[in-house]
Amino acid sequence: MEIKSLEGNWGENIFWEFYLSDEMPKQELCSAVFALVKYKEGVVLTKTHRGWEMPGGHIERGESIEEALGRELLEEVGAYINELKFIGYRKLTSKKPIPIDTHKRNFPYPFPVLYIPYYIVDTNKLIKPIGDKEEVLEAKVFSLEEIGNLEIEVKPIINICLKSI
Repeated sequence: MEIKSLEGNWGENIFWEFYLSDEMPKQELCSAVFALVKYKEGVVLTKTHRGWEMPGGHIERGESIEEALGRELLEEVGAYINELKFIGYRKLTSKKPIPIDTHKRNFPYPFPVLYIPYYIVDTNKLIKPIGDKEEVLEAKVFSLEEIGNLEIEVKPIINICLKSI
């Protein structure tokens, strides 16, 4: 089952669509992975130079999608995965070719179309994040009320995830 739920643009070149789905895209077409991380009665978000967002990041060569998610959650928010549920994916399509320096990047970028899987993760343990402080400025647990008051780019996806819990 696959249901298109959202769509939008990143800049002028990339069109994206978010699908609720129970079918994972092919691993080789996925470049990153993100999660709604539930902790106690709240949700954990990261603050980067783009603002507050769901934790996650690029899948490095040789990693499975779930291995990358586990690594990213430890690096960014210090979360251990207790339970996880695949919820859907973003499909990104570039209108023009995107030059990629494969010598500088240790992750796939299979444009013109790539996918970003999204999960719901339950954690019952947070430690101090182990990642780069220049990439993630802060991690914070937000109550559901605080999430409702945030005005951030990923809020529609967070809302979809919260409805699926």
